[in-house]
Amino acid sequence: GILLMENAGIRAFEAFQVEAIPGKRLVFVAGGGNNGGDALVMARQAFFTNRYDVKVVLVKDECGEAVTLQRRIVSGLGIPVFSWPSDTLHCEAVLREADVVFDGMFGTGLGGPVRIPQYIDFLNALSCRRVAIDLPSGLRDGYKVGEPCVKADITLTIELPKLCLYHPAGRLCCGDIRVVPIGFPGALTSDPSIPGELLTTADIGGLLPVFPKDAYKNLRGHVAVFAGASGTTGAAILSSEAAARSMAGLVSLFIDRDAYLPVASQLSSVMVKPWDSQGPVCFDPSHFQAVLVGPGWGRKDREPWLSTLITSPLPGVIDADGVSILKGMLPVQLGSRWILTPHVGEFARFLDIPKDQLLADPLTYALRSARETGAFIVLKSHVTYIASPDGRFAVYDGMNPAAGTGGSGDVLSGVIAGFLACGLSPWNAARLGVLVHGTACAQCFAEKGWFLAQDILPYLSRIGMYTSVGENDA
Repeated sequence: GILLMENAGIRAFEAFQVEAIPGKRLVFVAGGGNNGGDALVMARQAFFTNRYDVKVVLVKDECGEAVTLQRRIVSGLGIPVFSWPSDTLHCEAVLREADVVFDGMFGTGLGGPVRIPQYIDFLNALSCRRVAIDLPSGLRDGYKVGEPCVKADITLTIELPKLCLYHPAGRLCCGDIRVVPIGFPGALTSDPSIPGELLTTADIGGLLPVFPKDAYKNLRGHVAVFAGASGTTGAAILSSEAAARSMAGLVSLFIDRDAYLPVASQLSSVMVKPWDSQGPVCFDPSHFQAVLVGPGWGRKDREPWLSTLITSPLPGVIDADGVSILKGMLPVQLGSRWILTPHVGEFARFLDIPKDQLLADPLTYALRSARETGAFIVLKSHVTYIASPDGRFAVYDGMNPAAGTGGSGDVLSGVIAGFLACGLSPWNAARLGVLVHGTACAQCFAEKGWFLAQDILPYLSRIGMYTSVGENDA
């Protein structure tokens, strides 16, 4: 334990210095648990550099054996140590003068809401930078919106990312999340029984489909897209072109006859086919490898078609209006061939629950719905959850406000459908689609600033390049 504490403090301070945050007055706020011990090791490391004015504020008099040792070392070095419980005014003056405050009050052992919210309120009111050690104090498994939590600019999380960091409300308290390796045994951190994973751009290369040099369009798969209606043709254009840019060889868009001409004139690489929703309900799946249904599709006269499509042997993606139509068909089993891609509002309506109730525990609801429908759920938000019917899940840390633009979700549904047509399993297609879409949005924002959904499309064509893109670059 003492060795891991030492490693955590040393490596975390190194990670902080990489950030090159200006300022020389550093104050480390330490609680009585191991999180406080990490903060004290960091204070010592800062002191040894001779570059900083270092002070320590203690928020608890009683502490464990390892933390008591760290306190003795810090005091022995002559680092000024102040006690918030017994000298509140002096501590608050020290904190107000700080350029950077390190939050080491509470860690992963927190079992409920913080009982001393006044400390958190005071830190959040400071004008300095706040760096959370492992996780912002107050954030925990079971965190509820409105509970006191330090709002950090940077979170230096130890060894592994914690799921609570990616709670929709909790994520807004974390700032820039950096994982700090400290030497946990690989047998623990790579245990295959762990159901969840955090997706990063480093995962793209291992998920991409591989084609031979002489691959041709039919080998790369054919996507059937049922999307668009009068007044919502943009969704059909975006989703079908996104599918075409996601390695699929062919894309056919089936669209209402009254919308055919304006859409066909705008798409040159997608085969646009006039379609009569009120005509005979028949679909020959033998020419296709995947289906996308729902973007801007409308809901009138669509249920018989959706029923036919989901009973075909093809894998597919159900988005937007398709999700709303599917709700009226519940209960339904989709046989682990389909991926649902609702945003938070659509999913709350699908489940018949208030949006706030969903946001309080989105992963649980996504996993439950995946199990009940047999479909993979991609729940889109600033943090995206991908839930599998078998209980696995993946988390993607989007946090890109520019991606929240009309049509961005249509692009994502097309990307995933394109990868399905290439032969990827629904689980891999969903994860890769979310990664590629998120990375394309990040690069588009970096190069263009605030963008429109159609601006994302050319960046999808850089898929192969993303295998060498680092997290910071993306």
